[in-house]
Amino acid sequence: MNKKGLERVVRQDHKLEATAEKATNALAKHRWHWTLDESNEERMTFAEYARLVGRSRETIGAMANTYEAVRVNPDSEDVQTEHELKRVPLHDREIVRAVAKALGMSVSHTRHYYKEHILRVNNTLAEVRETEPDMTEEREREVIAKAAQLVAREHAAEKASKKSKKQQSKPVQWLILDGKIQRARDYVNDALDCARGDFESEYSEDVALALQGAADKLLAAVQLLKTALGDDVEIDWDAELEKLGVS
Repeated sequence: MNKKGLERVVRQDHKLEATAEKATNALAKHRWHWTLDESNEERMTFAEYARLVGRSRETIGAMANTYEAVRVNPDSEDVQTEHELKRVPLHDREIVRAVAKALGMSVSHTRHYYKEHILRVNNTLAEVRETEPDMTEEREREVIAKAAQLVAREHAAEKASKKSKKQQSKPVQWLILDGKIQRARDYVNDALDCARGDFESEYSEDVALALQGAADKLLAAVQLLKTALGDDVEIDWDAELEKLGVS
């Protein structure tokens, strides 16, 4: 392959990786095609391709092999799911898969934010194993699926309970919150009055950029507030607040 051809391969790889979350399948297929696809006479080894695109051999190999596994196994999930599952300890993969399916969430979201749910299913499986020492793989999958569904139902019930309590909160709490929001709006209006007019001549470019950054954080905080006021909230508050610099 000539130099231009190699450069095209690299550009396409980097373009796909930039949107990997939305294009994982396309990226995996691209890396598979240039390493494992036997119909491609110009395919390379994992090491060669990794050097070419500036990624590790392990990264390229893992994604290409995952695509190959999904391609030849009709029972496999999509590439994104299988790729995420490879990051899960082998003995927990079936459990994580079942919990994610029962909750209706991605494997990635489940393994990061629902570790307690995964642990509960794991514990249930361990208890059943004690009473059924000759448990078959089919029976194990059945136990995992039922335990995951139970955990998901309890999760839904807990959410419904929180929603009900929220709706039944004392009116005074909502009045206090409304007052705080109104005061925040007043502060923003005051800031807007200050910013209007001959702003550029009053402040240096660095100061203006810093203030714009502060405004961006304010917008993010307002969006979080709107999320908190919603009924169905699935979010890692500690992580989100840390992004805003709130301890």
